[in-house]
Amino acid sequence: MTGARLIATRFCSECNKNAKVNLAQFLGSTMEEIIKQAKETELYVPSVHCCGQEALATHFELFVGKQIVFLMKIQNKGFQFFDQTIDEKDDEQSRKKDFPTLMQEQDDHWKHRSTRFWDGFYHFCQKQWDGVLEEMVNHEIAIGLAAVGFDFDELEGLSQASMLQFAKDLPQDEHQIFFVAANKFLVNTLQHDLCKSWNSVKKYQKEYGKTRTNYILLHIPLIEEFEAMRLQAVTMLVPETIKTGSKVLFRKIQNLESELSGKRVAISNLRDQLVYERQEKDNLEEKLNRANREIRRLRQERN
Repeated sequence: MTGARLIATRFCSECNKNAKVNLAQFLGSTMEEIIKQAKETELYVPSVHCCGQEALATHFELFVGKQIVFLMKIQNKGFQFFDQTIDEKDDEQSRKKDFPTLMQEQDDHWKHRSTRFWDGFYHFCQKQWDGVLEEMVNHEIAIGLAAVGFDFDELEGLSQASMLQFAKDLPQDEHQIFFVAANKFLVNTLQHDLCKSWNSVKKYQKEYGKTRTNYILLHIPLIEEFEAMRLQAVTMLVPETIKTGSKVLFRKIQNLESELSGKRVAISNLRDQLVYERQEKDNLEEKLNRANREIRRLRQERN
């Protein structure tokens, strides 16, 4: 990860697209570095221009590369507008005159509240990762892995220790190895289901988005949280290289993956062998049937 971009957006009713404006760009190899830089940045609600119209942004989005890792609806997080009727004024000249004053008020307001966004984002990451850990322990696939010898007692112990250390910056030892292994497990086991649900809702939103049905309003925020959780695990918790320290858990997962891969190959070979043996059985049964028919024919000729 080389950095992130903070973007403010609003929905344009003219072109039915999200209009965007870049607020800031942060460089760093970890999300902690990015958040540290971001907390020093003054945050405000900008106006977004699109199709000749000007209105305040309604969402903040944090992108790592081309992937969104955090979405926040401004109205739902205690952020308030000074004037929500500005676009409803009849006098266009008056609106243009008042807008700079409004923006200055917004700037002054947000200088005192900018850290609230980043503090909330950091706690959001911690809360979502708690959910990841719980999902890992309770998931059916996790139970299946435990059945073939995966040590979840050690995994749970490392997870608890990791959460205690997380706020103090992740150390380069068992805790980081745990996050690497846990993330790999998360992506391999949960990604399919999450992406399947996410893609289904995005398709539904594309087809019926203009009506803003209750289905979308109720389900998209939840699925966005799960998607953000998965992307956080990918972008935030996986270091580029594994540092020195205890690698017991990571090696266990590697060995388990190799073992499972070997078992898949063995199962495939057994299936091929079973198909071959069934074909041989069919051939032998056909030969036996021909022999029985020949015996019956010879008996009839003798009689």
